[in-house]
Amino acid sequence: MIKRTLKTTTGKLTVSLPSDLSEVTIGQMMALQENTELGDIDAISILSGIPAGELKNIQNLNDFTIFGDSILRLSHQIKYLYNSDDIPAKVALNLNGNVVIVKVARNLSVEPVGAFMAAREIIGDEIARHIELHGREEWQDHFNPSLNA
Repeated sequence: MIKRTLKTTTGKLTVSLPSDLSEVTIGQMMALQENTELGDIDAISILSGIPAGELKNIQNLNDFTIFGDSILRLSHQIKYLYNSDDIPAKVALNLNGNVVIVKVARNLSVEPVGAFMAAREIIGDEIARHIELHGREEWQDHFNPSLNA
């Protein structure tokens, strides 16, 4: 986590951003994915949990450059994640403001069949929507399931 205190028009504001993908919650990833036309302030707002309006009160916008390397590193890790079949060992969930780390099951064969069937149906619906919008030709090369799935 990278943490800096920045001067605002009303005082000071402490901004904390994840510096590694393991520190990004699923909710943050979903928000980043849902908003494809994000500006820098919006992305920092999602990653820091600080409303964009408060971030706009920062006196010197160049102060945000200290977060540049972290955000670039995160974007590369996210790109790798989408192109990877690796299953993470743990994920971070934000439950009512508390970040909870959950260990991911390694042996999915012991998981309930109902959960598998529901997941299969949800992902199948996303694939069908993608094919409907973009066509059947080479759909696998361009399909990225949403985190809602």
